[in-house]
Amino acid sequence: MEYIAVSLDDEKAKAIGEVISNETARKILKLLAKKNATESEIAKELNLPLSTVSYNIKKLLECKLIEVNGFYYSEKGNKVNVYRLAKKVVLITPKSSFVKLKNVLLTALTVFACSFAIKLGFKKPFLAERKVALAIPESSQLASSNYFALFFIAGAFLALIVYLLLSRRK
Repeated sequence: MEYIAVSLDDEKAKAIGEVISNETARKILKLLAKKNATESEIAKELNLPLSTVSYNIKKLLECKLIEVNGFYYSEKGNKVNVYRLAKKVVLITPKSSFVKLKNVLLTALTVFACSFAIKLGFKKPFLAERKVALAIPESSQLASSNYFALFFIAGAFLALIVYLLLSRRK
């Protein structure tokens, strides 16, 4: 799942706050949470003028709270976008916490990426060729790449917890 992380001092936080506080934008978000729709379908279902829907769609797109899911051409040959709710977590935090939070999220993403790479990189044939040199019995649980990735994740999260505890003490 993706996320949008902004500081309270950032103009994006203000824009997101304005959009979320807008009743019409919230109605559109609720509708798009149920189903994908075009501007015309949204206007018809919510009984709103098309110009109001267009304005709010533009604001929601700018804040990346919705996205274009596809399009089709109308009978008149106009391009009609189909919108959907963006599956993103929105984090708005004070600037002092923002840097720490961003670092933690980036660290967690790096941990998962490295674990996935380890899982893909260490396959049984790779270890089987070096069985003698590594002295790993074939029945050993360590022969599985799942365990290397699991140990890496556990160690990385332990390091992350220690970092968070130490930074909290300061």
